[in-house]
Amino acid sequence: MLPLAGIVVLLAVPQLAGVDSQSQLADEPAPSRIPLAIAIAAGIGLMTAASYSSRWWLVTSLALVGVVIVVASLRRLMPPGLLTAHPGRPAAIAARICAMAAFNGADFFIPLAARRIHDASPTVQGATILGAAVGWNLGQWFAVRAGDRIGFHRMVPAGFVVLAAGTASSIAVLSSDTPLWVTFITWSIGGVGMGVLFNPTSQIGMGSASSEAAGLASTQLSVADVFGFSVMAAVGGALVSFADQTSLSLRTALGSAFVLATVVALGGAFAGRRIRPAESV
Repeated sequence: MLPLAGIVVLLAVPQLAGVDSQSQLADEPAPSRIPLAIAIAAGIGLMTAASYSSRWWLVTSLALVGVVIVVASLRRLMPPGLLTAHPGRPAAIAARICAMAAFNGADFFIPLAARRIHDASPTVQGATILGAAVGWNLGQWFAVRAGDRIGFHRMVPAGFVVLAAGTASSIAVLSSDTPLWVTFITWSIGGVGMGVLFNPTSQIGMGSASSEAAGLASTQLSVADVFGFSVMAAVGGALVSFADQTSLSLRTALGSAFVLATVVALGGAFAGRRIRPAESV
């Protein structure tokens, strides 16, 4: 776990520390960005490491510490209005956090359910989620073709609703009586939703930033992606680890992860409604 966390830190620190000096952090001395970068990377590293532990108490401890560190640090990196999904870049970044958390809340655990509930081979486990990648590309193609006509403030919420439908219906993988091809179809639907919403959030997130703040906007989107993934991986990992060491069933643990992913996706639909071009910042 520690080497993995270290790798995350080494990869993230240069990107975060290199935020353009003319960005929103320009009023701070340049050295002050280094501790901020290290704190965020270390927090994400702890959450990532937590998802690989087999001891539920260690998973929970690492995840909680990581979340606290990252959330406290993000307040200085993210744009004002993130929690209320203020139109423009804040709403786009809030939507991306929800999107990555919701998508990976299912994509991370479907192969695990396929292996431990359906006794599927590694090849079948991977094939079960392959349709989501295809669906993601189809969704992106549609977003490019129809984005200007439909409008991002309609397309992003619609994408989240489709993603929520995919995560909710993919709970079927927890039943050994349901063939895995059903999950292949349901999760392909979720992938379409992710593809529909992904590009618009990137365009609004970057398009609402001035040329001087482009580096910061790119960093904010990247950190949002990693944070959303890491949080859900840590929470789901803690649930699975707890189930392995207590009387909690694996189906209950994974089911909780799917339900949480669905709730997060529906929350993202709210942020998506506020995806509108805003004045450059």
